[in-house]
Amino acid sequence: MRSCLVVFVCSILAAGLAVPAAADCVFVNQGSSPNTVEALQVGSGGALTVVSGSPFPTNGGDQGHGLTLVGSRLYALNTFPPGAGLGNKAVPPGSVSGFTIGPGCSLTLLAGSPWSTGGALPDGVVANPAGTRLFIGNSNDGTIMVLDIAGDGSLAPVAGAPFAGEPGPLDLAMSPDGARLFVSQGSAGLGVYDIAGNGALTEVAGSPFAAGGSPFFKGNKLTASGARFYAMDNTNAQVAGFSVGTGGVLSALPGSPYGSGFGADDLVLSPDASHLFGSNFDAGTFSVFAVAADGSLAEVVGSPFAGNNPTGLVLSPAGNTLYTVAATGSAIYQIDAYAVSPAGALTLIAGSPFTAGSRGTATRLVYFSQFQATEVPTLDPRGLAALAALLVLAAVRILNRRRAPIQ
Repeated sequence: MRSCLVVFVCSILAAGLAVPAAADCVFVNQGSSPNTVEALQVGSGGALTVVSGSPFPTNGGDQGHGLTLVGSRLYALNTFPPGAGLGNKAVPPGSVSGFTIGPGCSLTLLAGSPWSTGGALPDGVVANPAGTRLFIGNSNDGTIMVLDIAGDGSLAPVAGAPFAGEPGPLDLAMSPDGARLFVSQGSAGLGVYDIAGNGALTEVAGSPFAAGGSPFFKGNKLTASGARFYAMDNTNAQVAGFSVGTGGVLSALPGSPYGSGFGADDLVLSPDASHLFGSNFDAGTFSVFAVAADGSLAEVVGSPFAGNNPTGLVLSPAGNTLYTVAATGSAIYQIDAYAVSPAGALTLIAGSPFTAGSRGTATRLVYFSQFQATEVPTLDPRGLAALAALLVLAAVRILNRRRAPIQ
């Protein structure tokens, strides 16, 4: 009888626990004037559908570049204050806007948004693993802004921020333990910074690395273990790979650098770190590399794969779909999607391109898994009523047992 009761309880709980339907999302910093964020819902087979109400205003000025996720919030950079533009010789500081991500991939601007980046032309942004701080590279003046993230998502600079760094910080990466920041700094090389408990930054000995030889580094990725670092060298059409040693020192991996294509722009690493994908904007191709045990790279069969002037890249959490921002004209872009085979080969998904002809200079995008970040199982009313009935039945049985005469 007891086992039957347990089965009955489990069946009711299983029926009562309902997970609200939610779709994954792709968000694009449009780089429009005024700046906006485009929201797309991920459907069957990786296809994308523009969300109702999209694009969402950042209220942060004109144009934009990087964006990042912190839990169920999205932060997007705005290059210029309203009306500033490139014609202004003394470029004022940019800003960062924050959103709450709601059901159906909708965005709601956070109160107090936007916040100043403390420097001009903000480009790359990354959050620490704990989701308590944002790090933003101001490419015009070589500073890095560090902002504390409050419980409501609002931002405030840490003491001493922004911090002086090497010229031209572009894309940023964070070590898995949140103790070190890696920065692609264009022609200045690759910067590595220790992060103090209060958020202050100190450049490690030997940084910047790989300066010289006229490289221009952008688009970087750090392996999940933090043991290897890869960056695109735009000038020399190649990927530079490094092992991360004691004190954050970078040392070239065997065979590095590895040839890619003209206009090397962005990198993304597969979830299992077995493949590295690079976009070659000027060549209109993707370079796909197999990652060996020692971190060295070798192009997979069929690489480079044809693309449409790809820039920013992002993979789905399963690693089976690659999304890219493709520049198709002056201030016009589209979103392309590719199926990724186990061997790393790319095949354009039916229906691609998505959002063809969108306005803006977009180059960066992110993938948001809504269920993993926000969904919590809830007990629906039918399950709750059934559970209440079960508890009443159990109470009656207990009372009847107590009333039964002792033998």
